[in-house]
Amino acid sequence: MINWERELAELRRRVDEHVYESERAVEQWRQRAEERLADADSALFDEPVGLTTVPRDAPEQFRDVVAKFESGELDWKTVMSGATEDEGGRAVSMWMDRRLQHLEDAGRFVRRGITMEEAYAETAGQVGP
Repeated sequence: MINWERELAELRRRVDEHVYESERAVEQWRQRAEERLADADSALFDEPVGLTTVPRDAPEQFRDVVAKFESGELDWKTVMSGATEDEGGRAVSMWMDRRLQHLEDAGRFVRRGITMEEAYAETAGQVGP
């Protein structure tokens, strides 16, 4: 006869162990990501953009912002942080935030076991002009 109490206790123990290991893995990943960002070469943000094609969902200000990057009027770091006073820069920053959130959400779906195409379709409504 099955001892349901013992089976349930064992299941709880395994779930708790899995949750603990998952939380540890996430914390280690977060720490590694923070270390990599801290060590990142900020000169990357100062390089010319040189974009020849505009993403189809980019805001209308995108080309103007790229021109301002290339002329030195704006820098990537300021725009990407959202700290710019430039209206076009703010529009591009918000657009990039939405795109990054979309990628993060799609990544969560992929980690759950669905294909990248399915994940993108699942989250596609989040990205737009």
